Amino acid sequence: MLPPASDYYQSGLTGHTYHRRLASLRAICKKWRTIIDDTPAFWPVLDVSDPPRIVSRAIEHSAAYHLEVNLARPSWYLTPRALDSSWRESFLRDAVQHVARWRSAQLTLPDGQTLLSIAQESAPRLTAMDLRLDQLEALDEEDAKHIFQCSDGQLRRLGLYSLVIPWHSSLLCGLQSLSLSDLDDFAPTLTQILGIIRGCPNMVDLELDVPKSEAVALPKDEPLLQLLSLKSAKLSLNEECALSLLNLLLVPFVDTFQLNTDFGLCLPSIFHCLGRLITFDAPTLMILTIKEDTIGWCVQPMTQTPGQSRQVGLVADVADSRDAVRTWLKHVHKFGADCYEVHVDSVNAAALDISPVLEELRPLENVGAVHVRNCDTEKLYSYMLSHMDPWDCGFPAVKKLVLQNCRIWPQRLLEVVEDRYVENSVFEDVVVSDPIDQDADAFRDIISGPDATSKRLSYLDDYVKVINSTVDRVRDRLFSKVSILNKERNTLVPLHQLPIERLLDILRRSLYLDSHPTRTMGQTYHQRLAKHRTVCKQWRTIIDDTPSLWATLDVRDPPEIISMAITRSAAYPLEINLGPNTWYPRRRGHGSTRRSIFLQDTVQHSDRWRSARLTFRTLQDFLSISQTPAPRLRSLDLNLTNPATLDFESSETIFQCQEGQLRELALSGLAIPWNSRLLRGLGSLSIRGLAELAPMCPEILGMLQECPHLTDLDLDATWSEVVALPKRNRSFNFYPSLPSC
Repeated sequence: MLPPASDYYQSGLTGHTYHRRLASLRAICKKWRTIIDDTPAFWPVLDVSDPPRIVSRAIEHSAAYHLEVNLARPSWYLTPRALDSSWRESFLRDAVQHVARWRSAQLTLPDGQTLLSIAQESAPRLTAMDLRLDQLEALDEEDAKHIFQCSDGQLRRLGLYSLVIPWHSSLLCGLQSLSLSDLDDFAPTLTQILGIIRGCPNMVDLELDVPKSEAVALPKDEPLLQLLSLKSAKLSLNEECALSLLNLLLVPFVDTFQLNTDFGLCLPSIFHCLGRLITFDAPTLMILTIKEDTIGWCVQPMTQTPGQSRQVGLVADVADSRDAVRTWLKHVHKFGADCYEVHVDSVNAAALDISPVLEELRPLENVGAVHVRNCDTEKLYSYMLSHMDPWDCGFPAVKKLVLQNCRIWPQRLLEVVEDRYVENSVFEDVVVSDPIDQDADAFRDIISGPDATSKRLSYLDDYVKVINSTVDRVRDRLFSKVSILNKERNTLVPLHQLPIERLLDILRRSLYLDSHPTRTMGQTYHQRLAKHRTVCKQWRTIIDDTPSLWATLDVRDPPEIISMAITRSAAYPLEINLGPNTWYPRRRGHGSTRRSIFLQDTVQHSDRWRSARLTFRTLQDFLSISQTPAPRLRSLDLNLTNPATLDFESSETIFQCQEGQLRELALSGLAIPWNSRLLRGLGSLSIRGLAELAPMCPEILGMLQECPHLTDLDLDATWSEVVALPKRNRSFNFYPSLPSC
């Protein structure tokens, strides 16, 4: 068993590791605990953050399942005891004993010698490996060749941090994910980078943090790099290497591409290469981020579907933000963005003078949002005020203003807001986060209720509009939050945690147990089913997707409901109810027209009938549909308002039933030949309402002899003629299978 949660705290662990979370799941109930303990696939994670007892138990429970080994850099939640070297050595010793089962390994080791001491073992299942050393070291070709005895193309992911191997090593062949970082002067040259990428034609994820990579002149006939599987790339290169690599790359299906480089003469050409790298079909948003020493931008669709994030971006180290913005504006048209956001982020208000930067941005008119952090907002307000000239204001199209960790100057911000009212460019949202001045609350008072004595009357209507729009947005957000909370609450209700099969069983029992007219107040099956559908979205989805719940057809339901039920029941056997409504008076629409429409719709699917309760006025009405084949029919209830007798030939062809096909038969007002094959092999028999047409005693005995497994008998033969029986027939033994008579 997994130790209780208290063992983690006694061991100096307070974070939620994989096995700590697994222990929480095991504590839910006995069934969950048994399932988790008996499933090796839940136990193959070995984490240095777990106590040795838990690691040993995980190895035991995982059986022969492949292992995920995590000896990464110690996490923040480990206490000094957990950081002790003996703890890590004990973990490594236990894990190496099962190296043949490793599938992935994240190893942080002090030096290369420690790596080589464990890397001589064979790990035939290893497909993902991240190696990090505390100090930068380089391995020779012979040592790199024997790392866990990996064969060519065995690895799918490789991460090297502060570890250098020969860049033509077989470990670098056939990879789908590669990450190189912290290599300093040992970083691969541009030629070596190209060689690595060409050896991995199915690369999906590429991360290269090698800013000191040496740029090498490439031949003019250097072939292009076509990576059709690449989805994500994050590159940190100097501008010469970046430009050479971008000129060779063909990545038509990449979703995310981020480049970090320095700001130099090659930047315009890099802009051009990035502009053709990713194309967008939908309207795009470009986000410009300006800091003291860097400038970054990324282009992405304005609306992205959940789970998808397509963008291309660049971050460059700069010495002068104003020159960088000027250069960026010269080439921004190559991306054809439909809208822009400007983010200005500084360490403090004195570190970055935003005035010259903002002046450079004046040609950019379609800026929809401005985010400012740790900056001098007074300069921002001066830039955004029109000074009575509508063409002189900065960011004329901005709808959202976010001020974070800044001094607000409420009166000045109010002037900007009022100025936008005059120019019919009202802010949709003003967000103030972590203000550093004392009078921040005054802004909220002013913006929500201006002093009528100091403001012009013409502004009042505009303020009312702003307040109403704010109230609408707040209401929408609150309703959305309430919806989310209701969904969360519904998931915690025990009834919603039942398996779907158990819930369906409860629904069926509820629908059929409540079918008695005194409890349903005359409601049909589908009217009760409709009430169940209104309980919650989950019930509605389950009911709509379960054909067996739609297999009952009742003449009292509208034709639209009948048609929908036939469609949703798919190929499931049908239960037909054309019986009389004896408990409640007829309502409008229950006449011959509705009955004829009901019969027309249901007879088309007679091959799916499993039970049928049919009521007709005359025998001819019944004979009009009696020849329709019903191969699945097991229960038949026939009721004639005007009693009649059916001849032998017609009785043998009722719904073309075979001998012994029916299990239940009820006849009311209809007499058939009492030696008919319909009366053989029945489990339930009911004969009522025949008066003089009722079977005589010998015929009754004959029917009972043909049904040896009869369990339910309802016989009304008070008008039956008494006939003397032979002595040998006077003692007739009913079978013990008949509990009800």
